[in-house]
Amino acid sequence: MEFFGNKPFTQQPERAISQADQLLDYKSWSEEDRKMFSQLRMREEQALLAQDYALEQAEEKGLERGKLLAFLDLVRQHLLTVEVASEQLGMSVAEFEALL
Repeated sequence: MEFFGNKPFTQQPERAISQADQLLDYKSWSEEDRKMFSQLRMREEQALLAQDYALEQAEEKGLERGKLLAFLDLVRQHLLTVEVASEQLGMSVAEFEALL
């Protein structure tokens, strides 16, 4: 529990805990690691912005947000194909894939 509490350890931690703690310390990362992490975060933020925009566009076309999110979730869980979901929503496969 101390590991997740961001507090100093009161007991000597096991090797795996010490290594994990060191990996989570941003200050100990190399410049290359920091750049890679920044790039990953930027890509993630861009993907989220693109998804938000696509959801807004879908809403403007009259699709209910809850229904759309439900179909997206089913496809992500591999319970439904992209083709079936897009057909049910009345959009093209490309439009639906842009939301994923």
